[in-house]
Amino acid sequence: MTTFRDDLVRSLGEALEHAKGNGPAIVHPVVSPRAVREALHLSQTQMAPLVGMSPSGYRKWEQGTRRVSGPAAALLEVIRKEPDAVRRALLSPWRLVSARHRQLAGAGNCQSARLFPP
Repeated sequence: MTTFRDDLVRSLGEALEHAKGNGPAIVHPVVSPRAVREALHLSQTQMAPLVGMSPSGYRKWEQGTRRVSGPAAALLEVIRKEPDAVRRALLSPWRLVSARHRQLAGAGNCQSARLFPP
């Protein structure tokens, strides 16, 4: 089992090699969340669930007050290239159900309430 010290020493060694230009480096392309969203003709409220965030968090990306991380940039690139696949994979059936159906299910007035829990 490795210790924190071992992990830290290994990480510092990797950082030093990276600074020297050695070893693997992952360069994420600069992705504009707004450009991706506008290309798909989505509102900020529609785009936020595709990246797993609240609409207010997503707005911060577009306003530049929150930085897009490497994994998020990769997800935005996938959304840009394959939006339907991302919708199928990430949007739960619950989010796709109409507001009225959710209301009925939440009140226990619907047989499908078990399929779409509140």
